[in-house]
Amino acid sequence: YGYSERDQQLFNAQEKGELYIVYANGQVALLLNRKAKEYSRDLWVYVEYRDKETARKFLEENKPEKAKSSDF
Repeated sequence: YGYSERDQQLFNAQEKGELYIVYANGQVALLLNRKAKEYSRDLWVYVEYRDKETARKFLEENKPEKAKSSDF
């Protein structure tokens, strides 16, 4: 799974600190993150690798939920 357009908007507005793009059932993830410096924030990109059990737990904790009409 990847991030939604809304997640991207929140990230660009600095209301969300990180974005994930997840591959291979959670075993590989691309993390976009901002690191604060004195007067700016730099964008960092990480590639994360997990074993199968850790990946399963990661997916359970981080898989995005689909929006329902009752959410609005």
